[in-house]
Amino acid sequence: MKQISVLTAELAIIQSELGLADTDFPHFLKEEHGYLEGLKQPPEKDRLSIWYVEVLDELAEWRADWDLVRQAANNSLTAVKITTWLGTCKVLSQYMWSWLCLAASLASKSVRP
Repeated sequence: MKQISVLTAELAIIQSELGLADTDFPHFLKEEHGYLEGLKQPPEKDRLSIWYVEVLDELAEWRADWDLVRQAANNSLTAVKITTWLGTCKVLSQYMWSWLCLAASLASKSVRP
């Protein structure tokens, strides 16, 4: 019992020196709990930096896909001899199909925040 009374007296002195009331302690506990909860997730800046790097990686993949399809489309135009108007339409149709496939490929990929 003596220890409790000594600690109570010391607490009263500290409260007096720091200008604290008994009602301040639950508030401090709540603040500390919020702070510790916040440590469970990386800081917002770190999460955004990670997301940014992931988006750059996806962009590099999309550019690689774009280059492949563009090359295939260009090859389809240069590999065929066009002698008639119908041949021109056919080659252009194949070219447009390649671009549509690229657009579908890119649209199927998703970027997540």
